[in-house]
Amino acid sequence: MLLDLKDPTKVLARTRNPILEPSAVYENEGFKSGVVYPCGAVIINDRLFVYYGGADMVVCVATTKLNRFMEQLVTNHNEAKTCKYSGPTTDC
Repeated sequence: MLLDLKDPTKVLARTRNPILEPSAVYENEGFKSGVVYPCGAVIINDRLFVYYGGADMVVCVATTKLNRFMEQLVTNHNEAKTCKYSGPTTDC
């Protein structure tokens, strides 16, 4: 999802499909088979690195070119509802 830089409670775009799904053997065998847990992301030299846990057993990283990811997000996104985070609930 893409958040407004000045107001991160504002969602600008949201992907239609998950950006990460379990497909490798090590993501589908373990304590929580078939589950990936995105934990964080960084940009290094125009590449997006998404760190995630797989099947509650391994730590992994997925990477792509940042501009490719952004092009896909901007051209293939769902129209985001204007939602504001207000404590333990989100007001949409």
